[in-house]
Amino acid sequence: MYDAELRRFKNRMLNTLLPPFLTGIHPFVYTMVALLFGVPSIASVIGGEYILAGIFWILNRFFDILDGYTAVKSEKSSERGALLDLFFGFVSYLGIMVAIIYSSMDDLGIILVGSLLLASYCMNLLLWQYPLVLNPELEMPRGIVEGFETAIFYSIFLFFPSVLFYSLSLFLILMIVTVLHRLFFVISSASWTNRT
Repeated sequence: MYDAELRRFKNRMLNTLLPPFLTGIHPFVYTMVALLFGVPSIASVIGGEYILAGIFWILNRFFDILDGYTAVKSEKSSERGALLDLFFGFVSYLGIMVAIIYSSMDDLGIILVGSLLLASYCMNLLLWQYPLVLNPELEMPRGIVEGFETAIFYSIFLFFPSVLFYSLSLFLILMIVTVLHRLFFVISSASWTNRT
């Protein structure tokens, strides 16, 4: 919901604090470093080491931020780079959720909520991207849950596993609202209905 505003704030902070030589590193390097922290985060969840997983997760998000920032700053952004960044980001997001479900096989509530979350990710991605393929001029509404909110909730999942069921449930509710909001927009959009 607040991605655009936070991106501007993040860029101002990085412009001030980030040493200039770090912007000379190719963005794809940061993409791969982020992945190298995302994979052990997944493995740590499987091993039941949630706090360690949270530390790896924070590092993953930090290098993902550097990836996007340096791509724009160094004018090395590309559709291929953006796709790879999104793909490897999904590896971390989906992998951690699958690992949470796997490590909670004795908790039916977490298995159910986690599985529904994975389903909501698929529906949200479909509603976020597919209408734009058919109608590139369609401006999709911002979701209640976007990148910032997802990163915060994942941090809560990993650093506070004692309330995992409740935090997963709240996140699922917000994801359902986001999916329904976008579904209603797509169905009622004039620019969409004119093509059908």
